Amino acid sequence: MVLLLVFLLASLEEGIAQCAMCNETARTATEGKNENAIALNNGILYLMVLPYIMLTTIGFLWWKYARKKKKEDSTSH
Repeated sequence: MVLLLVFLLASLEEGIAQCAMCNETARTATEGKNENAIALNNGILYLMVLPYIMLTTIGFLWWKYARKKKKEDSTSH
């Protein structure tokens, strides 16, 4: 638990640190002035959502397989 807390605190500083150009681009995205900034934010959202979609799909297929196997086991007895 302590190790997790140390890791989270260490990663906060790195998460805040950005190069000046990335920081300015992300800041102007909130104002809607820069197409590159909007593209940057869309890319971040894409990279964030994709793993959740993949995990959900794998979880659903696993659940479906387990349900099918359980049903087959109960009918064979």
